[in-house]
Amino acid sequence: MGKNSGGSRTVSIGVGTKSGIGATHEANIKDLSKIKDPVLRKEVIAAVEEFSKEIGIKSINIKVADTNGSEYAYTTFKGGKLVGITLNSKYFNDSKVLIKAKGGDMASGWSTKTSKVMRHTMIHELGHATWSTLLSEAKYKAAGKEIRKMYRAWQKDTKKTGYGTYSTKNVDEFWAETVAKSFYGKHDKYTTNARAIIRKYNLGK
Repeated sequence: MGKNSGGSRTVSIGVGTKSGIGATHEANIKDLSKIKDPVLRKEVIAAVEEFSKEIGIKSINIKVADTNGSEYAYTTFKGGKLVGITLNSKYFNDSKVLIKAKGGDMASGWSTKTSKVMRHTMIHELGHATWSTLLSEAKYKAAGKEIRKMYRAWQKDTKKTGYGTYSTKNVDEFWAETVAKSFYGKHDKYTTNARAIIRKYNLGK
């Protein structure tokens, strides 16, 4: 999903639902501490803290907002740099709504299977923030060569398990879903390799 901002193009990568993505505006923007559901708020914040502890995290703007899209969330980039992460308040104000939607996507095979339904999307988006084809710094370009090679091998692997259809969309979504799987899913050679690439190129810093 792309949005234009002044003379520089701002591009967002979203965690889509089966009905697609396509937010074009944000309203009622709030920080994570304002998530209405206390259980969900605790889980989302815990996901950020866990990611920071295991991988590291740059200073990043994470917000919840009303959007007019059906995506769970999206990560935004501008000029080859990370801008921030937006969680769709349609899902991120009520744990029951998120669990029903995301749990359903996992059960149907659309989303990669993990054990933490409420944390999955937050980790997925932090995965995008860690590496994306939209990041232009040299280390991201170098890491991208290995990630694309891994993605091509994964595409040909008929024995892989636990990955959802959404992982096949492109290398960016494959990467983010694999990072999420490395936290809360069944580990395999791809999750192990993803963590190794993060360490090698210092992507969490």
